[in-house]
Amino acid sequence: ENIGQFYRKDYFYKAIQEIDVNYPVTWNSPGEIPAGQAEIIVKPAYKNTVNKFWDLFHSKLKIVKNIDNFDWTSKFKTGELLFQEKLNFDIGDEYSWWGYRSENGMIYSVCSQHVKKYPDKSGRISHARLIKNKDVINIGNRIVEQLNYIGIADIQMIYDQKEGKYKVIEMNPR
Repeated sequence: ENIGQFYRKDYFYKAIQEIDVNYPVTWNSPGEIPAGQAEIIVKPAYKNTVNKFWDLFHSKLKIVKNIDNFDWTSKFKTGELLFQEKLNFDIGDEYSWWGYRSENGMIYSVCSQHVKKYPDKSGRISHARLIKNKDVINIGNRIVEQLNYIGIADIQMIYDQKEGKYKVIEMNPR
């Protein structure tokens, strides 16, 4: 009905929280970030902010090491940015659920493991391999069912070795 809602990360994270799917700790403003928080990732909260963000940083995300200096965020309106814990992961710990959900609720999906990205771990997938991973397939299936999403989607997640669980990064509707 309204594909735009699936590009809003705040809507997306709230929906998957309702079905106990993990995602990185997320804050809506710098003031919410607890003192002593290590590196964080700042990224657009929804699709309409991507071009503005890219024009400023030439990247789809910004890694911030000094959380005391967020003066640059004043270039954005409240709610245009999302602040997340930075997950430390190795190559091979990132996965994609690629699938299709039909109007009658049938789901067809595959899982891929990201083998190489360009120019670095936060870049685009350049090499992936299809694998059998029941956890990734189950998480992706639950998400499209929860959202009542009809169509093709890519759901990206990282296996957080420290916590021993998958964390969903984003959904890209197609």
